[in-house]
Amino acid sequence: MGAEIYLYTDFNGAQLTARVDPESGTQVGDVVELSFNPAKIHVFDRETGCALG
Repeated sequence: MGAEIYLYTDFNGAQLTARVDPESGTQVGDVVELSFNPAKIHVFDRETGCALG
């Protein structure tokens, strides 16, 4: 019960974290379709933790 839910997933070997509305109804083990708003994506270098872009 919070303002958002974090989805932790693997996509073609890349680990992704997505923040979604808690009313999405997403449960552990669900298969979901993700789309991205390029203006809101944050990408980080795994080794340094520095933001890219």
